Amino acid sequence: MFATIVLAIGAAFFVFTSLYALARPAQFAKPLGLALPGADGLNEIRAQYGGFFLISGLAVAAALIGQVPREWGLVVLVVTFGGLICGRLLALIAERSF
Repeated sequence: MFATIVLAIGAAFFVFTSLYALARPAQFAKPLGLALPGADGLNEIRAQYGGFFLISGLAVAAALIGQVPREWGLVVLVVTFGGLICGRLLALIAERSF
């Protein structure tokens, strides 16, 4: 049951993030402190956040509905969020501040 809840929350987060980044890349980037000077910036947000999170969300959803083993979906979540957490921690060390 716990794995089902984790997969459902993960899939929803990934899909929502993806759709927002694909539909409104400038609004998505603004709270992140990113400036998008032109089409290249818009395309980068769509690719990096929209595309990546869409495929990740579909992979997690496939695990949630039993199309692939649940472990695969959990691995996608661990790799993605583990990478984000690791990157944040390294940034804290490099910048020596929040």
